[in-house]
Amino acid sequence: MDGRRFLHEANRDKWPPERLFRVMAQHVPKLYVPYLLTNTGKKRPLVSPGPSPKSQRMILFTDPEPAKLLRVDQSLTLVERKALDLLRKAFRSDYAGLVINPGDSSRRVLNREEMLLLFREYAVIEGRRLGGGWVPTRGDKMLLVQLEDGTYTVTVYIDERDVREVCDSCGGEPVLHSWDVIHNRCLQAGASAPYVQFGFPEQVLLLPRHMNQLRGQDPVAQAPEWQPSPEAVHSQKQASDWQ
Repeated sequence: MDGRRFLHEANRDKWPPERLFRVMAQHVPKLYVPYLLTNTGKKRPLVSPGPSPKSQRMILFTDPEPAKLLRVDQSLTLVERKALDLLRKAFRSDYAGLVINPGDSSRRVLNREEMLLLFREYAVIEGRRLGGGWVPTRGDKMLLVQLEDGTYTVTVYIDERDVREVCDSCGGEPVLHSWDVIHNRCLQAGASAPYVQFGFPEQVLLLPRHMNQLRGQDPVAQAPEWQPSPEAVHSQKQASDWQ
């Protein structure tokens, strides 16, 4: 699908960010990242200045066409990657946000908070593709994390490599549980949805509508186009436990 068109329409019609992010996650599975080619043949990513003096934003393109508008002194190459992988890399490289399609009418700048909301929508799509979530598990117990209101929820990962890293430090075994099993354990712990990628820079709490979507009870075509942004849940240290 034409991600450039989605962005152009979102800018023109002033779509709420949540609506744009859902549409992108559903229809734009891959993005392009530009690299500058050095004289030694090495590649380094082309970045944009961030909101503070030492910060940077990752530059991405929805397709090769808008990249032709770039004016740089060095040779440039575009590399196509899964959008989810690029977003995860942006967090782990400590980028302050994204600039998508710079120089084009579809240009969109996302701060780090918006980038997290975009990642969350892509994570849900990946979770649906997997048919479940990776959870550190000991017997019939799952690794839980405590939220700010004192309740607990399940920690879920969308990449087997990440859950194995967590198991190496916290114990347990990586198990791909179905979303119905994860949902039931969330309810038992007092929550309505799991925590995705806990312990990594891209960690984010899902909303109930995401849980419904993952369980196939809220088809994308019938789901509301957007929801208000949830309150931040990362502002203080959170404890984890096995239950």
